[in-house]
Amino acid sequence: MSNATCFFSSTKSNPCLRSQKPRQPSFGNRCLLMAKQQKTRILRFCSKEETEEFEEKKRESSAGKRD
Repeated sequence: MSNATCFFSSTKSNPCLRSQKPRQPSFGNRCLLMAKQQKTRILRFCSKEETEEFEEKKRESSAGKRD
């Protein structure tokens, strides 16, 4: 049983294990966040779907600002 408690306590400090928890932000969201911070296009390791989703959101937000 000690292994189980060790695993659960290690998830708090281990980002790889934490990322498997549903409450963590999705990989795509973290990706978009980083891209925004760097004011660049989507980072290379983002998937094509996430890039398209980001472009869509960008279009929506820029369209909303025009009103």
